[in-house]
Amino acid sequence: PVFHNLCVGIGADMSTFTRLVDRFLMEHDLQEVPPDCLLGLYDGMTAREAKTRVMEEYKKWNSRVTHSDANIRARARRMLEIISQVRADLKTGKKYAAEQA
Repeated sequence: PVFHNLCVGIGADMSTFTRLVDRFLMEHDLQEVPPDCLLGLYDGMTAREAKTRVMEEYKKWNSRVTHSDANIRARARRMLEIISQVRADLKTGKKYAAEQA
């Protein structure tokens, strides 16, 4: 994921990463971006780290489902659908199955 690599490269923290991704998401079609990238997941994460990150994203987007702006509500619903699919992949071990020692 480009944003994660960029943030690591410049030494930015996760909140900066999240702000960059949020800004990107508001300007681009969600279909163009892989779900892992949308949620801030990257190779090398443990299953626990991935689940924690997905839960953070769920809380953020779930709170936007009732936003007064219809575009934000629609984007939130779509993100929750994506989060649901990623959660299912995490449960089945399709991604991030191995815990790091």
